[in-house]
Amino acid sequence: MTNAIEVKHIFKKYQNESILKDICFNVKEGEIVALIGKNGAGKSTLINIINGLIKPNSGQCMIYNQPRPDHNLMGLMLQDNFSLDRIKVKEVIQLARTYYKHPLAYEEMLSISGLSTKQNNFMSQLSGGQKRCLQFALAMVGNPKILFLDEPTSGMDPDTRTHFWKYIDELKKQ
Repeated sequence: MTNAIEVKHIFKKYQNESILKDICFNVKEGEIVALIGKNGAGKSTLINIINGLIKPNSGQCMIYNQPRPDHNLMGLMLQDNFSLDRIKVKEVIQLARTYYKHPLAYEEMLSISGLSTKQNNFMSQLSGGQKRCLQFALAMVGNPKILFLDEPTSGMDPDTRTHFWKYIDELKKQ
């Protein structure tokens, strides 16, 4: 089975504090991996390094044997919601779709987010859980082979969280 991700001897320091120390692992195609640790342990830092958003002090990450991540293969849901005051849900989805060669259909994006009835609302009018659902849909917009979820269900109500994990289970089966 092919390695989707290879992390080799990653070290990361901020000022004089070591956040990541000699991190090594592989993720095979089709595997689901969870990074678990206390706050400040470096989970988000590692995700950002793998995605090429920040550089390690040393070490290397490979995505499908390539040192530079192909963002058309990857979806990323960051830990923190972002919200733009003057952009509507439908506008941010349409904008995100333009960044990918083969984006998911607009209607599928609305279905993933569960925001069909909110598509004309400004992002700033969404609840915290609705923003998380939109962030997830935006992570899925490119139909990624690899999906990174950083605390994906924080702020979601119990019903939305259950729906989210059912969707993740369906993705796993695919």
